[in-house]
Amino acid sequence: MWFAPKQIRTAALKKLVQNNRNRVEKELATILLGAMEQFDTDEINLCPLDALQLLNRTRIRTDLTQLRRLLKRDWKLENKDNSLSYQKPVIWQDASMQLVDAKGRYFTVEKSFLLEYFDEMMTD
Repeated sequence: MWFAPKQIRTAALKKLVQNNRNRVEKELATILLGAMEQFDTDEINLCPLDALQLLNRTRIRTDLTQLRRLLKRDWKLENKDNSLSYQKPVIWQDASMQLVDAKGRYFTVEKSFLLEYFDEMMTD
């Protein structure tokens, strides 16, 4: 390449990349940011199955394979080595959200990560 990636990364390019994310990724980020604001926390723990159940409450349809790929490859998150207890977000029928005790090999999504990559998209 003629130019280093740092030289061509502009605010316009960053905005273009953010807006080209798929709908599953955008919706999951929106739900997780909403949960973090509601429960006043800086991180949310969830398994791919938890994310699937959250997205099933919306009109977005996906499968576990896509969610695992999203969390591991696209968001570059590491899941826990052992099955541990954690609190997962659950959306009830009346659209209220609550944290429920669960056990599994969960991923930890931090608020700073979501704000860095999705905040521009949320405020448009």
